[in-house]
Amino acid sequence: MRCRYCFETIPDRSPRCQFCGSRQPLISESAEEAAGKRRGRRAMTQQQVTTSVMIILFVVGCIGFSLIALVRPALLPSSLIAALNLGTPIPTATFQATRVTIATPTPLTWEEHTNRQAGFTIEFPGNWAVVNQGQARWRDEVESLAEDYGWAETLFETGSSPPAPRTRAVDPTGTDIRAGRMVVFTIGSATAIREDLDFDTVAQLVRDEPTVLSELAGPLIGTEFTTRRTEQLTINGNQALLVEFTSQTELLDEPVQVRVRLYFIEAAGELYLISFFAEDRLANSNRALYDQVVQSFEPLP
Repeated sequence: MRCRYCFETIPDRSPRCQFCGSRQPLISESAEEAAGKRRGRRAMTQQQVTTSVMIILFVVGCIGFSLIALVRPALLPSSLIAALNLGTPIPTATFQATRVTIATPTPLTWEEHTNRQAGFTIEFPGNWAVVNQGQARWRDEVESLAEDYGWAETLFETGSSPPAPRTRAVDPTGTDIRAGRMVVFTIGSATAIREDLDFDTVAQLVRDEPTVLSELAGPLIGTEFTTRRTEQLTINGNQALLVEFTSQTELLDEPVQVRVRLYFIEAAGELYLISFFAEDRLANSNRALYDQVVQSFEPLP
């Protein structure tokens, strides 16, 4: 071997060069030994080379035929197409993003209504039709409403005069008598209907003379009562008695099952009556809303 630095010939595997004194790197084997090992390896035979080439060509051919069958099957021989039964292609699922519009609920607004003749204030949802039937031209107001709503004169009872000043309210957007949907509120003096009314008298009438309930609630509810109950409660700090019943009635030639609630409220030395009737299912589903209307009642000082 030769020195890596001065290129003089030195013995194989010498750690130092005796000519320049340089340390020689360790070599695992000489070039001649490596060459001898390479010569000792067994070369592939011609048959092995031929077999390897055929395998490679077969794999490449299969891939090529598969691509042709997928892209242009007509280019394949008919017998091969029959052998490669590709079947019905399965469409790839596609996903399309859809924008979802989330509707923001419109907040419910409330309006306060004052009836100074009857001596009270009460709040109703802002889209309700509220008529003070203590004013002289209240029927004209209802007739104007009837131009848009054919039921207005019926639900506001324009055919009769209230025995005392009162306020009546109807929800126009929720009224469809043919579908059995309506709600009517009436607020006024209870003693104006019957002078002898007090809590004890009301409870006795409910028990012994239930037909009087139609006189108190109004002729629209009919007289065919099915259930009745009473409950003592408080309305906006005032003692009250609730009378509740259901009745089968007819409105605009349509049979309707209504739920009626009569709230007798003792306030400011007067016995007030808040009555409302609504289709039975509507009354139950909107109980919280209607209770909020009732709880907003206040007598005027």
